[in-house]
Amino acid sequence: MRLPSFRPWFIALSAVLNHPLPTYTQERLEGLLSDRAVAEQLAPLLAVDAPARAEDLIRESWAVISDFTTLRPNEADYIASIERGELRAELLFVDDEETAHRVARHPAILWKVSNVRAHLVRHGKKHNNLVGGEH
Repeated sequence: MRLPSFRPWFIALSAVLNHPLPTYTQERLEGLLSDRAVAEQLAPLLAVDAPARAEDLIRESWAVISDFTTLRPNEADYIASIERGELRAELLFVDDEETAHRVARHPAILWKVSNVRAHLVRHGKKHNNLVGGEH
C-alpha cells in the first residue's frame, strides 16, 4: 500500500463501490461493525481464541486506510466524473497514458459507469458521454 502506484489504482477501482469513496468514513464503519458481528462472523474464521473487539479493529484499520478516503483534487474530480457517468482515468494517471487507457477499459469500471448513466437517465438527469478521456 506504500507503493506510489497503489493509490491511483485504489482510487480508480473504488469506482465500483456502492457509494463514492469519501462516504466510507470511520463513523460509517463504527455503525456497521459491532462486537457481536466480530464474534459471530469473524471469530469463527480466526486461528486465535480471543478475537479483537470491534472498537480495536476499527481504530487499527482506520489508521491504515484513512489516508485513502481523503482525496486530492484530481482524485475528487475522478470520483465526481464517475458520479456523472463519465470515466476520466487520465485524472489519476496524468503521466501514464497507457495505464489511464487500461483503466478506461476495465470491465467493472465500465459496468459501473454504464449503470450510473442508466440511473441518471431514469431520474431525468443529464450526463456527458465521456469515457476514457474522450472530449
